[in-house]
Amino acid sequence: YDRTETSVQAFYTSKNEITNELYKLFVKEHPEHASKSELWSGVVPYAKRLENDYANHSKFNKMPVVNISKKSMIAFCDWLTKKYNEMEKSELKDLKFRLPTEVEWEMAAQGGKKLAPYPWAGPYLRNSKGCHLANHAALPERWIVETQNSFIKPGVTKNEAYSVSNLDGAYLPAKVDSYHPNAYGLYNMSGNVSELVSDKAVTKGGSWGSFAPHLLIKSQEAFNGASPYVGFRVVATYVGK
Repeated sequence: YDRTETSVQAFYTSKNEITNELYKLFVKEHPEHASKSELWSGVVPYAKRLENDYANHSKFNKMPVVNISKKSMIAFCDWLTKKYNEMEKSELKDLKFRLPTEVEWEMAAQGGKKLAPYPWAGPYLRNSKGCHLANHAALPERWIVETQNSFIKPGVTKNEAYSVSNLDGAYLPAKVDSYHPNAYGLYNMSGNVSELVSDKAVTKGGSWGSFAPHLLIKSQEAFNGASPYVGFRVVATYVGK
């Protein structure tokens, strides 16, 4: 966890999105919060494999957990708080884990650079070698309408869009430590999975299915419940006694 300062209270931010591996430990004790794997259906071709394996098979352990509700995310944070503070060798004591507020999320994403449009601070989605810097709906430029929303041109089908979705190196959510971290050492603050905040019904950072404008730090997408595109990361604050 990396320490970040706000004008109100210091907070720690998880370096990456919560993984299937960690979430499975929580579900083992609280099976009622298991992810809704059936939500993969209709999102990608041949969804059955993901329905069966994504939340369960060890090969997906390092992928971000998805298809869970805000209620389950909050329950996970409460569970993690309890587990962490019970550990005798915990480096810090009396921490409370929770979802970040939108302001906290943006501060973490900026990596100390307040005017940064993206977590990597630069204004472009590719580096000098042409490599994509995040996992998103990376479409060929000829398919994108040049508007502020960068909508797909009419006639491009969902299957065509999916077929080129690995232009950024991943068809689906990638491992949580993929791509380069920002200046605070935080991975995938943009792309991979959209991350829910605590104080609004929105997600931040964009996902593997989001178009470029939603990867901007200041952008947001409506949260409409559990989805293959939405995950979360946690922050921790010192509560003391």
